[in-house]
Amino acid sequence: MNESRTPHVMKVFQIVVFAGLILAASTRSGAQTQLDPDTVPLDIVCEYVADSTVSSSQPGSFNFTITGPLNLGSGSLIYPYQSGTVQGTANLKPGKSYFAYVSVSRIQSYKLRFLPPAGYSIFIDDVERQRLDSTGTRNVKVRIVSEAASPAGEAAAPRPGRILWSAGMGQLKNGDPAGDIQLRESNLTATTFTPSALYYDHANPDVRIVEVGGVLRQVYANECLADIQADNGYTFWIRFYARTSVGAQNLDGTWQTTAPPFVTYKIENPVHPTLDRLKITRTWTVNGTRTSWSQIQKSGATWTIIPWTAATYPNITESQTAVTYANSDKEETIAVKTPTGTVVAQSFNEYKDYAWGNRELYRTVLGHEASNPLQTTLEYHTSSSAAGNYKNVKWRVMPHGNWERYDYYDDLDRRGQTLRTYRPFGNLPADPSSASTSSGEVTDFDYAADFTGQRTLPSSIITKRSNIVSAKSTIAYNHTSETRNGLPIVVATRDDYWSASSKLTTITRSYRADVVSYSGTVANAAFYAGKPHSIIRPDDTMQAYVYLWGIYNPSNRSFVPSADGTEFMVVAVKNIQPSQSRQYRHRDRHRL
Repeated sequence: MNESRTPHVMKVFQIVVFAGLILAASTRSGAQTQLDPDTVPLDIVCEYVADSTVSSSQPGSFNFTITGPLNLGSGSLIYPYQSGTVQGTANLKPGKSYFAYVSVSRIQSYKLRFLPPAGYSIFIDDVERQRLDSTGTRNVKVRIVSEAASPAGEAAAPRPGRILWSAGMGQLKNGDPAGDIQLRESNLTATTFTPSALYYDHANPDVRIVEVGGVLRQVYANECLADIQADNGYTFWIRFYARTSVGAQNLDGTWQTTAPPFVTYKIENPVHPTLDRLKITRTWTVNGTRTSWSQIQKSGATWTIIPWTAATYPNITESQTAVTYANSDKEETIAVKTPTGTVVAQSFNEYKDYAWGNRELYRTVLGHEASNPLQTTLEYHTSSSAAGNYKNVKWRVMPHGNWERYDYYDDLDRRGQTLRTYRPFGNLPADPSSASTSSGEVTDFDYAADFTGQRTLPSSIITKRSNIVSAKSTIAYNHTSETRNGLPIVVATRDDYWSASSKLTTITRSYRADVVSYSGTVANAAFYAGKPHSIIRPDDTMQAYVYLWGIYNPSNRSFVPSADGTEFMVVAVKNIQPSQSRQYRHRDRHRL
């Protein structure tokens, strides 16, 4: 089930500065889809403009296709400079690259707008962005990735309902997630138990991928090497090695290893050839050897998940989770049981089918079938004429009777961004259907353009209670006037008002997300994408970030700066005082 959508605001360091803003903006809630949980929905909007040569006898045409998941269909124009729009939703596997094809005839220009759900980022031609302005027929590389980072070699137990499992590749040199090796299948098939079921697609200079016959063989990232080998037709292994255990590269492109793996996963069908369960055995070899196993098994309409346990297979000494589906999979009962099968906790999810073709979460119940269950219900915007509101959550009613309502922008540049949130204040309004701007707590949002021109960055957050302003923040952005070491800087100036005219100002500088395009002129340019440069607080103290390349010695944990080094160190210089801060701002520091 996919999480709700939310505007992509800033990078990690700015979440600290913009904490209140993030909490407010994250109320935007989109479709929580039950179908195809091995994929996530990506809404795509294309606006195109005809050139001066079109006519009824020579129409202009536009077509956008992602091979497999989506064909938005053709748009046709017959008047000079006439504009048109096509839109749709592509269900994509996270971390996997897809290639879209834009075909045009007599089209002057077009804008592509991509709207990922909450917790995911979208990369267009390997640059994190939500908008692409272009002309002419071309290919576009599209990849949606999870913003969550998984430690190297870490893996949770399989998730219920579908075959969803992944093992982390740790972090890139700049601290961003290096992605996961993933197994995502709608059901158990013979392929599930072979390396062909795995995929990893994280384009970055820090990552090298080896495939044999189109199948993953090795992934070599900043923190570890993952080595994948089949045992037979129903068993394969993933072994994770520390970078210090990686040796020379073979002629076939694979890397040699010089020490045992620090963790090994064995993925198998323990009842081959029956296809009703998947077992994963994990063996850690750090400070001794520890082995545990996990399993997901399907019996009729019920999936049973056994979390990691050290018990001898198939004995169960831990709790287990049983997920049962009914009413054409619209009802989902989740029961937590003791090893002997006694239910100790139970929840219930109910889904509805909507006109846009997805099955969305409608109701959740904690303590299902207990005497005092806790119920949450959701309603969705269902008018397709309001493009930004359509399919998104309209309101949410919580177990204690509190509620929240959401409106969204419909225009192309802000489409789907949160326009307004409503909450009760002083017991008014009584329910979300009565929400208005004149009573209760109402928060309005507006957005400024990012470096692509798309209005994704919160620029104004104003909260009123009973129609009286109680909180106000504004943020102004500059994407073009400053550079550091040849790389463009984004300057975000935030004003938090404590009266109608008095305010506290915070200035945050960061490297622009498209610095990867400077790789030909600036060494390691991709490293700095979205990374913090400095924060100047209202008291005029400053925190600055210095990035040093060098050589790290793990035996004595020493770091020697070197321009030719392959490792890096981040130094955060905190509480720089006003006089020092002014000097610091005008000094050219190494890689600052």
